[in-house]
Amino acid sequence: MSVTEEVNGLSLLVRHDEEGPYLIGGKCTSCQAVFFPKQSICPRCTGQSIEETPLSRKGRLYTYTEVYQKPPDYDGPIPYLIGRVLLPEGVFVLAQLKAGKEDLKINMDMKLVVESIYRDEIGKKIIGYKFMPA
Repeated sequence: MSVTEEVNGLSLLVRHDEEGPYLIGGKCTSCQAVFFPKQSICPRCTGQSIEETPLSRKGRLYTYTEVYQKPPDYDGPIPYLIGRVLLPEGVFVLAQLKAGKEDLKINMDMKLVVESIYRDEIGKKIIGYKFMPA
């Protein structure tokens, strides 16, 4: 079952099952490369036969940074943390982090969460995926 379809295309990236949310990646049937997000063409071999594949809910923090400049249309807290999380499939996922700088250490275990990132100009919650310490 997918996350609600009306949430800014999030259902193209995240699904839920009985264990909770997970990210949807792509797997090339030609070279077996796994990537996120799922694309129509393989970034490794340019193959066009791509299967949808569920990705692990947990990974390791590869790196992170604190962001002070807000992106267009973002009305959430500044500064915020973003990081690259390496999943067991060998896929790096760039995501906002749900933690303080003092709680983060490179190579620490992280887990996926799906929640509000901020509210838009009319007060509607914008939902997205984040990672937090496991």
